[in-house]
Amino acid sequence: MRFSPLSLAVAVLLCSCARNYVVKHSQVDESRPVAAEPESSAPSEASEAEDRAAPAPGAAPAAAPAPAPDSDIMEYTTVQGDTLERIAAAHLGWSKLGLHLKEWNKRPEGIRDPLPAGARILIPLRFKVLAGARASATVASELRPVKPPLVRRIARGRLPSDVFKVGEALSFDVKWHGITAGRANLALAPMETVGGSRCWHIIARARSRLVFFFKVEDSIESYCTEDDLLPARFEKHLREGRYKKDLVATFDRARHAATWGQLDVPLAADCRDLLGAFYYFRTIPLPAAGNETDVCIHTDKTNYPMAITVLRRESVKVPAGEFKTVLIRPRLKFEGLWRQRGDVLIWLTDDAARVPVLVQSKVHLLGSVDVVLTRVERVQ
Repeated sequence: MRFSPLSLAVAVLLCSCARNYVVKHSQVDESRPVAAEPESSAPSEASEAEDRAAPAPGAAPAAAPAPAPDSDIMEYTTVQGDTLERIAAAHLGWSKLGLHLKEWNKRPEGIRDPLPAGARILIPLRFKVLAGARASATVASELRPVKPPLVRRIARGRLPSDVFKVGEALSFDVKWHGITAGRANLALAPMETVGGSRCWHIIARARSRLVFFFKVEDSIESYCTEDDLLPARFEKHLREGRYKKDLVATFDRARHAATWGQLDVPLAADCRDLLGAFYYFRTIPLPAAGNETDVCIHTDKTNYPMAITVLRRESVKVPAGEFKTVLIRPRLKFEGLWRQRGDVLIWLTDDAARVPVLVQSKVHLLGSVDVVLTRVERVQ
């Protein structure tokens, strides 16, 4: 397989960390979707999430606890290709809990049988405690409730229009062992209406520069709602040597579904696409140094939780100037384990704009790749 540092640079810059072309072919198991988060503003503690035991192979789910009258119950409308097993994996974190969904909803289908599109499925979110207690083949009849660990909602920050404006453009050099291997840029194009919603139009582009790298011309476009930066449409166009790929996704949040080509897949309520998630992070409050916050990312037909840790504050000098910055480390989580090769470090301006200044990453076979800010065009 061919790979390019340019496609990595764009994805790193957007905090995707593992879903770019390089890492996509690195044999990381990313097949399991994460559970959707209930509509609650109370965050869970990362330490409690990480203390949950791992599943025992082949363990069967315990008897479902009867939800209390005031328990959160999520209502899900099925799309083509949905099964109870798939819904349980996406929204409860364990496919075998499809048996409990079958009983709870009194469905005649087996857990792997296709459900009719448009069916109403009630998902008692308290069932998530079973996913956390499945390490033992024998589970106590009474389970101590634990907080959902995978995706927690973040306190609402500022409106996007208070942080950035249409016309903002950021230019970057992609450095490989000190050599400028390519260039990348992020831009906010004029707003458009998509699916009845007024949307930001975010564009990321990358091009190779060195003759001994094969030609790269990649672009990613995102259309995100004006106030919440939730996804409406996402496009990825890759041109890397002879490799060509075009992907288009549309999002129907009322149905909790994302459509990639002809395939409908579950969409977690608070998930954003790669670009939207990065711009969303620019609007929310930062935790104290040493603490982390979570952002949900939907990419390549799957929902993933990303933990972002604030490390420290320091001054950084790049071609665009010298900036006071806050250093963060984003990491993707899979099945409760960290599944990422090497750290990605991102320096953002320590001000209201939170502009990316420098990105450093270790890339398999290539070594160190840096993305440095060379020019900022901001609209006041």
